[in-house]
Amino acid sequence: MYTARPIPFDHVLVNAGSGYNSQTGRFTAPVAGIYLFWTQLESTKPGVTARLLIMQSGKVIGAGYMETNTDISDATGSALVANHLSQGEEVWVEIEKEFSMTVFPSSYFGGVLLYSDSGSSPLIG
Repeated sequence: MYTARPIPFDHVLVNAGSGYNSQTGRFTAPVAGIYLFWTQLESTKPGVTARLLIMQSGKVIGAGYMETNTDISDATGSALVANHLSQGEEVWVEIEKEFSMTVFPSSYFGGVLLYSDSGSSPLIG
């Protein structure tokens, strides 16, 4: 039986604030505020069906779905969600079952702080 766990994305383009840990696959909020997260996962194997989940402190906050069959052997699933995080809360991506996933740039996870509880934000000001 497959046990869902965070997917570590080891190709990191930007990690301002050092919140993302590529070893664990978890993002830890450096400040409280509203964050936007997105993910895309790609599989190139036929016969894959999987839900991908954006998790926050053990609860699903966003989900996507992918499916391949014998005629379609390349599929992507994606999810996008905005939610409030307290400082120190974690967000990660996991899948409900194991499958062969392609790596960056076809599969990725990202996030950005939209508004901090302190009233300042890099995007809104």
